[in-house]
Amino acid sequence: MIRDLNFLSPASLLTIQPRSPLFKGVLRVLGASAMVFVVGALFVYVPVLGSSSPAPATCDIYAVNDHSGNDSQFVTISYPGYSASALGPVYENYDLEGLDIHPTTKIIYASAGKDGVVDGNIYTVDANSGALSLVGNTGFSEIVALSFRPNDHTLWGWSEDGGLIKISTITGVATLEFSGDKNIEGLAWCNDGTLLYGSAGTSLYVYNPSVNSLV
Repeated sequence: MIRDLNFLSPASLLTIQPRSPLFKGVLRVLGASAMVFVVGALFVYVPVLGSSSPAPATCDIYAVNDHSGNDSQFVTISYPGYSASALGPVYENYDLEGLDIHPTTKIIYASAGKDGVVDGNIYTVDANSGALSLVGNTGFSEIVALSFRPNDHTLWGWSEDGGLIKISTITGVATLEFSGDKNIEGLAWCNDGTLLYGSAGTSLYVYNPSVNSLV
């Protein structure tokens, strides 16, 4: 099931064939787009949230394993080679769903769903340790996908209880841009930031901000 779909300009799409039916989605990485898929929980620790400035992303592929519905494990996938390794601890009851990388700072952002205890939260992720730092709560529930808009670097997400939201990377607070009830679980802006694509099962939708429409 596609969870998160993002493009980076300039970008080329790297197709990684999932080895498991638990395919999760697509994550934007530096210089390429990459499939995000479940690889299984590797280690379990008590999570400790980071407080210092997070390390930026490198040229690895970054993924999240949504384990048992509410536990989350960050994963790095080497490129080239596609060797997967656990990044940091398993975050029990966090239900982290969306991931994206800021176009200029290269900081990884993550969003939480409703199956954990931190519903609607936005975090930064340290690319070296997997440590989370809380940005804030969006005020919305079940944030299942994130995507940075390339032309103005704003962070957008999809809330299953609200629709399309725009999220402050300073406070985490979000504003509703388009009310919708579609089961969208992947988001991706086109390279020039004029259209936003959303995936829901086998359906693909497109949001046009100039007329505020989703078709």
